[in-house]
Amino acid sequence: MEKFQNIRIQLRGENLQKKEYEDVINLIKHENSSAILSALDENTIIEFLKISIFSKNIFFYTCSLKDKIIGYAILTDKPNEFVSEFNRIKFLIIKNLIKKLRIKIIINLFFSFSKFDLIFISKKNKKIIEKSLNLNMLAIKDEFQSKGIGTYFLKNIIELLNKSKKFNTLSVESFDQRAINFYIKNFNFILVGKKIRFFKNLSVMFKNL
Repeated sequence: MEKFQNIRIQLRGENLQKKEYEDVINLIKHENSSAILSALDENTIIEFLKISIFSKNIFFYTCSLKDKIIGYAILTDKPNEFVSEFNRIKFLIIKNLIKKLRIKIIINLFFSFSKFDLIFISKKNKKIIEKSLNLNMLAIKDEFQSKGIGTYFLKNIIELLNKSKKFNTLSVESFDQRAINFYIKNFNFILVGKKIRFFKNLSVMFKNL
């Protein structure tokens, strides 16, 4: 599409430049403020991103305009793999959360690790989600939102996934109604249940690739 001709979408497999890390951290802090990552210090976030970039099970995409990263996405091959990839920094993450008294996040981590959060999802849908590629995080810089860039970004990612023919389903979770509408209306995701979270539950959706 002509209006997006200056936007570059990349699957990153090499270390980012310092300015690129700064761009992504800024996105995490401002556009994913409710995510666990946003509660961590910058050094821990960088370690998290490095693991994501070099992992064989995690796919880290960036959306850039004039050499500035204005969006990013992290996808994981099977949600359970996402946790195991970060074992070497899990104590650093917990230390960060305790230091900042992020009790709500710690409780939600417990729900996730114990799989107690899945009690409202059917056995059939659990199996689909466990085997799916999970869109763990997605963000577009606020000044570029509502311009079709997020749709263009995710559409390109899905096209690349379809070409690879490695994945059958894509799952995503959100508690934000605007994001839920985005996935359902623009990409035909199907709502399959809720994951228990302290204060506000996550809506779980997936689509066939």
